[in-house]
Amino acid sequence: MARPFQGGTMANVEAISSATTLSKADSNKVIVVDASTGFTLTLPACQKGLEYKILFKVGGTDAAMKIAVTAGDAFFGRVQVQDNNNDNQTAMQVVTYATATGSPGSYDVMTFDGDATTSGCAAGDIVEIVAIDDAAWAVNALLTTTGTPSSIAVIAGS
Repeated sequence: MARPFQGGTMANVEAISSATTLSKADSNKVIVVDASTGFTLTLPACQKGLEYKILFKVGGTDAAMKIAVTAGDAFFGRVQVQDNNNDNQTAMQVVTYATATGSPGSYDVMTFDGDATTSGCAAGDIVEIVAIDDAAWAVNALLTTTGTPSSIAVIAGS
């Protein structure tokens, strides 16, 4: 999902710190998130080719920031969570396309919590999201937690 560096170009960056619904016009932007308070970032209806990169400027904890899709759309892909302790324990969640699109209501939200064992959300964490068709958003996320990651459940139902 990541694109190679293109010298001489500048990324379009938008800062968000409260409930926001992104539009198609926001596609290809780097969305810089302050997740210190709980809010929901909502994606537009899935349309092949839409792409968003979410970069956490400030992580979140128990307020649990979320990214949601519109009804009928689903997230699938890979979420890796690593602890930021010295032991560097890692856990991963993998949701297949068939599983997500077969039951979209069970895979329509991502929840981020920087001190949970099932999630993560720290400064510098990145979530890449790409619409591969009109029903599914592919996710590639690398997150950090102060907890010890175990059974990751970032992608779930609302």
